[in-house]
Amino acid sequence: MREILFRGETIDGQWVCGDFISIKQRDKELCGIRDYSLLRNAHVCDRSTIGQYTGIDDKNGKKIFEGDILEAHFDEFFPDSATRVSVAWHGAGFVVKQNETMWDMLCPEDREEWEVIGNIYDNPELLEVSE
Repeated sequence: MREILFRGETIDGQWVCGDFISIKQRDKELCGIRDYSLLRNAHVCDRSTIGQYTGIDDKNGKKIFEGDILEAHFDEFFPDSATRVSVAWHGAGFVVKQNETMWDMLCPEDREEWEVIGNIYDNPELLEVSE
């Protein structure tokens, strides 16, 4: 059974993992993450940064979440040439996206190739194409 886990950035810039929660506060609805500490603290998060764990870990054992940036070296003849993609939900599954029109399913079989190097919120420059 796949672990259901979410990650989000709190309003003070901390990244937290846990359960997704909806927080009603007066006339507005906020979203957040309830962490897995003994106190089960609730953290209000920026809604745009909340992403789900894909159920796949990278080659170093790090959990891959929506919004992560992955890197792989697929070409054995050009080991310095890296492929970088972002992780997103598309249709009925998690995908790796090179751009808005090029994407492929994120497969557990590829876990030994991918390494998490950042995320689209803190490190968008990692996806910029150099000319």
